[in-house]
Order: sequence, then structure tokens, then C-alpha cells
Amino acid sequence: MVELKSAYNSFKLAYDSKPGDFKVASDFWGVSNGDGDGIIEYAEAALAWIHLNESEIVNFVPESTLAGVTANLYPATFGDSVWYMFGLSQINPGFVNFLGENFTVLYLIKTTNVWEGGITPKEAYLIDKKYDDGSPVLGKMLALDQNTSANGCLDPGNYVTSTAEYQITSPDHCRLVFNID
Repeated sequence: MVELKSAYNSFKLAYDSKPGDFKVASDFWGVSNGDGDGIIEYAEAALAWIHLNESEIVNFVPESTLAGVTANLYPATFGDSVWYMFGLSQINPGFVNFLGENFTVLYLIKTTNVWEGGITPKEAYLIDKKYDDGSPVLGKMLALDQNTSANGCLDPGNYVTSTAEYQITSPDHCRLVFNID
């Protein structure tokens, strides 16, 4: 995750644009352009990893096999998960209350379904504690239950509840959203 945030920021510094939103990518690498409006919209999410790969900041072969998402995905190094990069407009607007507007996130999801998490609540807590504040509802990292339902990742099972905590002993899975702007 730290490496991906670093790659994202390196791209922004080198090209004065967010990957995926880069409006002159075709001039550099012969790939599709973004619209240059400062937000990685749904159609540009597929381009984000392509732009990072073509710039040689990140070297990998993008995957695009996730059910429910037409985007290139970056394999995570833990759990049954992949990273998906996009702007705020692509996720639940409830995040605006916690993270603000016009930012880019890395979304850690299960490799086979965008609505499912690929890591346990304990793994989510340990990642959150290491890279943020350990709270599933505060800071730059937020946790969600699968399908945004109360199924065991969080107690009381709703990311908009400021008192929610990770259910460390639950065998269910979490999705993580990490603000990288």
C-alpha cells in the first residue's frame, strides 16, 4: 500500500496529473487519455494502472477479471485481494463525511467480487493500525462490511457510526478504503 501511494505521488509529480486522468497519455505511450479534470472517474479507473505501468513507475500486468468492475486491478500482497484506484465520485457518498471531497482512494477488495472483502477484520485492523490510526471510521483508512451490511467486519456493523470497531474475532471479511491524496 505504501509503495502504491508512493507510485501515485511520483506519477503526479512527474506528469502533473493523476494516473488515469492524464489527458496527454496518448502522446507519451499511445494509450487512452483521461479527461484531465483532477478526478479519476469510473471510466478512468481502468487507465490508472495502465498509466502507472506505461510510465514504468509501477511494473505489472494489469488484471481485469473482477466481477462487477470493469477496471484494471493491482494484486495485493495479502489475503484474497486486489487494489482498485478511483476518485470519490465512484464510492458511497457517505465517505465525504469522513474523508472530504475530490480525493483518490485505493480500495482493497476481494479478487472475485467488488462487494466483498478479501481480508479478515483482524488483518484489516493490523493494516489500519500500522498505516493509520487503528480505527475503522477515522483517519485516512476506512473499513466496510461486505455488501455494506452488518455481517461481522465491524461492530456495530456500519462505517458511518463513529463508534464502530473492528470485530477482531470474526471470520468474516472487510473491504478497506485508503485515501492516498
